[in-house]
Amino acid sequence: MACPIGVQAADDSEDRAAIEAQAAAFSRAYVSGETDTLMAIYAPDASIVPTNRPILKGEEKIRQYWTPRDGAKWHPVRHEITSEELTVHGDVATDIGYFEGASANDDGEERAFRGAYLITWRKIAGVWRIQHDIWNSLKVPAGD
Repeated sequence: MACPIGVQAADDSEDRAAIEAQAAAFSRAYVSGETDTLMAIYAPDASIVPTNRPILKGEEKIRQYWTPRDGAKWHPVRHEITSEELTVHGDVATDIGYFEGASANDDGEERAFRGAYLITWRKIAGVWRIQHDIWNSLKVPAGD
């Protein structure tokens, strides 16, 4: 039985592990360009707020954002999410942390990237899905 919003379960380790697994699956799908897998991780009515972009709501706009572009010079080769604080409250969870990775071009040149994120997760039919996904780019070195 799920706990009401505002009351945290005594042991949310299974939920935390499931969310962490979804976050890892997101990174793998992003790097491999698997848009369908990415979309399966988002709630059907999700919203994303990319760096320097307006809010994008719904599956069509989110799918368009994440679909790899034909002829794109750069493509992701590494992506990792590091949660700083993951809090589960029943069927809703908040996750704040950092992401980092790298993109490469066809010549093998790589560019590292790093940022911070805030994700609201929602459990739908027993599966944790991203409801709100907000991130920004960081220009500061890691650890600052």
